[in-house]
Amino acid sequence: MEKIDICNNALDLVGQGSHIQSLDEQSKEADLCRRNFDVIVKRALCKYNFNFARKDEVITNDNLLNVVSLPWQYTYSLPTDCLKIFYLAELSDSSDIERIRLDNNRFNFRQIANQTALVTDMQAPFVIEYQANITNVNLFSDVFIEGLEYLLASRLAVALIHGTSGLQVSQQLLNLGNFTLDQASGIDAQQGGNSIRQVERPSLIEVRGA
Repeated sequence: MEKIDICNNALDLVGQGSHIQSLDEQSKEADLCRRNFDVIVKRALCKYNFNFARKDEVITNDNLLNVVSLPWQYTYSLPTDCLKIFYLAELSDSSDIERIRLDNNRFNFRQIANQTALVTDMQAPFVIEYQANITNVNLFSDVFIEGLEYLLASRLAVALIHGTSGLQVSQQLLNLGNFTLDQASGIDAQQGGNSIRQVERPSLIEVRGA
């Protein structure tokens, strides 16, 4: 599926009977899609979690910034497509899968030199798993595309349908988009798993002698 297909599906949901041939054409519909598409995608990926947008990155001393961000010990640059971090994980020297110590791997963010930086007490190298700002529509899951079409249509409806009718249609489409993405994100979370898993045995299993 192409970006223009998603835009035309969103226009169908608005119900005005207009299609575009190119995002670069000189029409109101194309201008609205061109200005809103990437914004809507980024907002959806910031709000909801999808496996297709998860990435792992090793943070090394090359990422270390010479900035003091009290009370944290270290400040690191982040991948440019990082929207939010799920966790930090230590790199293991053994052949076992790296361990996640969620109780120790605390972190936060700072705005430094017009970019978001990671602040933590962890010393590099370590791994971050994060939600990426995916712009390649070929990587989008089908359910994400469905929700995205509703959200984009919601933005288009206000501009293409005059008066209170436009606002009502926009709100209905927004509700459908949020519902679709919320349900899809929940299902996505139940499938597969994190690329870095905890290897410590849960205390309940230890007590049972398993």
